[in-house]
Amino acid sequence: MNTETLHKELAARIPAEISDQIQFFLRTYADQQMRFVICFDKQVDFELLKKAMRLTILAEPVFSCFYKEEMKTSWWQKQEDIDTSLLIDLLQVDSDPEGEIDHFLTLEISPFNFPIVRARVIRNGQKDVLCINMNHTPTDGAGLKKFV
Repeated sequence: MNTETLHKELAARIPAEISDQIQFFLRTYADQQMRFVICFDKQVDFELLKKAMRLTILAEPVFSCFYKEEMKTSWWQKQEDIDTSLLIDLLQVDSDPEGEIDHFLTLEISPFNFPIVRARVIRNGQKDVLCINMNHTPTDGAGLKKFV
């Protein structure tokens, strides 16, 4: 069975756990973004990264969802159609990759909208930088590490 089939069989709603609800509540008091940056001495295979990003999103159900809340309950709502271009993109720059890295990493990833995790490859000549920006609500630092 492949990940596309598993995603289709996933329930439309996944109940939010207490830890999800606490992280969601804390969003007004602390930065709720988790970030990852890795620099490469050469260009990465962007098409392969796109496939890997899509498979990772489909393999871990909460990353293919967005957060919904009502008065007495909250849940993760499955995103039916997953547009890979929303998950990862490639930005070629001639100079100042640090500025582009800072810009991407300071984007707020809302738990209310899909995707709750985004990646960007910033290409400067023959060198690439992979940046991942993820909302903290569905996971912790160990989850980010596993995602990477």
